[in-house]
Amino acid sequence: MSRFESERQTLARLSHPNIAQLFDGGQTDDGAPYFVMELVDGLPLLQWAAATQRSKAQRTQLFLDICAAAAFAHSHLIVHRDLTPNNVLVRGDGVVKLIDFGIARPADALPVAANDAPLAALTHTPGYAAPERLRGAHVTTATDIYSLGKLLADIEPTHRNDRELQAIIARACADDP
Repeated sequence: MSRFESERQTLARLSHPNIAQLFDGGQTDDGAPYFVMELVDGLPLLQWAAATQRSKAQRTQLFLDICAAAAFAHSHLIVHRDLTPNNVLVRGDGVVKLIDFGIARPADALPVAANDAPLAALTHTPGYAAPERLRGAHVTTATDIYSLGKLLADIEPTHRNDRELQAIIARACADDP
Protein backbone atom coordinates (compact mmCIF):
# COMPACT_ATOMS: atom_id res chain seq x y z
CA MET A 1 0.00 0.00 0.00
CA SER A 2 1.34 3.44 -0.84
CA ARG A 3 2.26 5.87 1.95
CA PHE A 4 -0.49 8.17 0.68
CA GLU A 5 -3.14 5.48 1.01
CA SER A 6 -1.75 4.50 4.40
CA GLU A 7 -2.00 8.10 5.66
CA ARG A 8 -5.54 8.35 4.31
CA GLN A 9 -6.61 5.23 6.16
CA THR A 10 -4.89 6.43 9.32
CA LEU A 11 -6.62 9.82 9.21
CA ALA A 12 -9.99 8.26 8.44
CA ARG A 13 -9.85 6.50 11.83
CA LEU A 14 -9.07 9.70 13.76
CA SER A 15 -12.09 11.88 14.45
CA HIS A 16 -11.14 14.19 17.32
CA PRO A 17 -11.70 17.93 17.87
CA ASN A 18 -7.93 18.52 18.10
CA ILE A 19 -6.94 16.52 15.00
CA ALA A 20 -7.41 18.04 11.55
CA GLN A 21 -10.35 16.18 9.99
CA LEU A 22 -10.07 14.16 6.79
CA PHE A 23 -13.24 14.59 4.74
CA ASP A 24 -12.41 12.60 1.62
CA GLY A 25 -9.59 11.31 -0.50
CA GLY A 26 -8.89 9.29 -3.57
CA GLN A 27 -7.37 9.61 -7.01
CA THR A 28 -8.11 11.96 -9.87
CA ASP A 29 -8.95 10.54 -13.31
CA ASP A 30 -5.27 10.73 -14.23
CA GLY A 31 -4.22 8.84 -11.09
CA ALA A 32 -2.98 11.71 -8.92
CA PRO A 33 -3.81 11.16 -5.23
CA TYR A 34 -5.66 13.81 -3.23
CA PHE A 35 -6.97 14.56 0.26
CA VAL A 36 -9.88 16.81 1.16
CA MET A 37 -9.14 18.00 4.69
CA GLU A 38 -10.36 20.52 7.17
CA LEU A 39 -8.85 23.95 6.57
CA VAL A 40 -7.01 24.95 9.73
CA ASP A 41 -6.56 28.71 9.71
CA GLY A 42 -3.96 28.99 12.41
CA LEU A 43 -0.35 29.47 13.36
CA PRO A 44 2.30 26.84 14.04
CA LEU A 45 2.70 26.36 17.79
CA LEU A 46 5.87 28.41 18.32
CA GLN A 47 4.63 31.28 16.14
CA TRP A 48 1.41 31.27 18.15
CA ALA A 49 3.38 31.30 21.42
CA ALA A 50 5.51 34.23 20.22
CA ALA A 51 2.53 36.18 18.85
CA THR A 52 0.28 35.79 21.88
CA GLN A 53 0.92 36.61 25.49
CA ARG A 54 -1.10 33.80 27.06
CA SER A 55 -1.11 33.01 30.73
CA LYS A 56 0.55 29.88 32.08
CA ALA A 57 -2.93 28.41 32.63
CA GLN A 58 -3.89 29.06 28.98
CA ARG A 59 -0.62 27.55 27.69
CA THR A 60 -1.10 24.56 29.98
CA GLN A 61 -4.66 24.01 28.71
CA LEU A 62 -3.42 24.22 25.13
CA PHE A 63 -0.77 21.61 25.92
CA LEU A 64 -3.38 19.37 27.55
CA ASP A 65 -5.43 19.61 24.32
CA ILE A 66 -2.35 18.51 22.34
CA CYS A 67 -1.93 15.60 24.75
CA ALA A 68 -5.61 14.66 24.40
CA ALA A 69 -5.23 14.49 20.62
CA ALA A 70 -2.08 12.37 20.89
CA ALA A 71 -3.77 10.11 23.46
CA PHE A 72 -6.74 9.66 21.13
CA ALA A 73 -4.40 8.62 18.31
CA HIS A 74 -2.62 6.26 20.72
CA SER A 75 -5.97 4.75 21.76
CA HIS A 76 -6.39 3.84 18.09
CA LEU A 77 -2.87 2.35 18.11
CA ILE A 78 -1.48 5.19 15.99
CA VAL A 79 1.87 6.82 16.78
CA HIS A 80 2.19 10.23 15.11
CA ARG A 81 6.02 10.03 15.04
CA ASP A 82 6.48 13.70 14.06
CA LEU A 83 4.93 15.86 16.78
CA THR A 84 6.71 19.13 16.16
CA PRO A 85 5.76 22.81 16.48
CA ASN A 86 5.00 22.95 12.75
CA ASN A 87 2.61 19.99 12.99
CA VAL A 88 0.59 21.65 15.75
CA LEU A 89 -1.53 24.55 14.54
CA VAL A 90 -3.38 26.94 16.84
CA ARG A 91 -6.45 28.68 15.44
CA GLY A 92 -7.35 32.27 16.30
CA ASP A 93 -9.91 31.02 18.82
CA GLY A 94 -7.19 29.04 20.64
CA VAL A 95 -8.23 25.60 19.40
CA VAL A 96 -5.24 23.39 18.67
CA LYS A 97 -5.15 20.96 15.73
CA LEU A 98 -2.61 18.21 15.07
CA ILE A 99 -1.77 17.88 11.39
CA ASP A 100 0.48 15.83 9.14
CA PHE A 101 0.05 12.20 10.06
CA GLY A 102 2.12 11.38 6.96
CA ILE A 103 4.59 9.19 8.79
CA ALA A 104 2.21 7.97 11.48
CA ARG A 105 2.10 4.22 11.80
CA PRO A 106 0.26 1.63 13.77
CA ALA A 107 2.08 1.03 17.04
CA ASP A 108 2.79 -2.58 16.06
CA ALA A 109 4.13 -1.80 12.57
CA LEU A 110 7.59 -2.97 11.67
CA PRO A 111 10.20 -0.18 11.77
CA VAL A 112 10.99 -0.44 8.06
CA ALA A 113 9.94 1.80 5.19
CA ALA A 114 8.36 0.46 2.01
CA ASN A 115 11.72 0.57 0.20
CA ASP A 116 13.37 -1.34 3.08
CA ALA A 117 15.33 1.74 4.21
CA PRO A 118 15.40 2.10 7.98
CA LEU A 119 12.69 4.43 9.18
CA ALA A 120 15.31 6.52 10.97
CA ALA A 121 16.56 7.52 7.53
CA LEU A 122 13.22 9.16 6.75
CA THR A 123 12.62 12.80 7.49
CA HIS A 124 12.49 13.80 11.11
CA THR A 125 12.71 17.13 12.85
CA PRO A 126 15.97 17.59 14.76
CA GLY A 127 15.35 18.22 18.43
CA TYR A 128 11.93 16.55 18.43
CA ALA A 129 12.63 13.01 17.22
CA ALA A 130 12.95 10.55 20.09
CA PRO A 131 16.32 8.81 20.52
CA GLU A 132 14.85 5.41 19.64
CA ARG A 133 13.58 6.83 16.38
CA LEU A 134 17.03 8.18 15.52
CA ARG A 135 18.51 4.75 16.23
CA GLY A 136 15.93 3.03 14.02
CA ALA A 137 14.61 1.08 17.02
CA HIS A 138 11.00 0.00 17.49
CA VAL A 139 8.65 2.97 17.83
CA THR A 140 6.00 3.05 20.56
CA THR A 141 3.71 5.67 22.03
CA ALA A 142 6.72 6.71 24.14
CA THR A 143 8.12 8.18 20.92
CA ASP A 144 5.32 10.74 20.89
CA ILE A 145 5.68 11.32 24.65
CA TYR A 146 9.28 12.42 24.03
CA SER A 147 8.12 14.94 21.42
CA LEU A 148 5.34 16.15 23.72
CA GLY A 149 7.95 16.84 26.39
CA LYS A 150 9.91 18.94 23.92
CA LEU A 151 6.75 20.85 22.96
CA LEU A 152 5.95 21.50 26.62
CA ALA A 153 9.44 22.91 27.18
CA ASP A 154 8.92 25.19 24.17
CA ILE A 155 5.61 26.69 25.26
CA GLU A 156 6.38 26.98 28.98
CA PRO A 157 9.35 29.39 28.98
CA THR A 158 9.24 29.70 32.76
CA HIS A 159 9.74 25.97 33.28
CA ARG A 160 13.32 26.54 34.45
CA ASN A 161 11.89 28.08 37.63
CA ASP A 162 9.35 25.31 38.18
CA ARG A 163 10.91 22.12 39.57
CA GLU A 164 7.77 20.04 39.04
CA LEU A 165 7.53 21.08 35.40
CA GLN A 166 11.26 20.45 34.95
CA ALA A 167 10.77 16.92 36.29
CA ILE A 168 7.85 16.25 33.91
CA ILE A 169 9.83 17.49 30.91
CA ALA A 170 12.94 15.53 31.95
CA ARG A 171 10.93 12.32 32.35
CA ALA A 172 9.17 12.76 29.00
CA CYS A 173 12.43 13.58 27.22
CA ALA A 174 14.55 10.83 28.78
CA ASP A 175 16.91 8.98 26.44
CA ASP A 176 15.51 5.65 27.63
CA PRO A 177 11.84 5.40 26.67
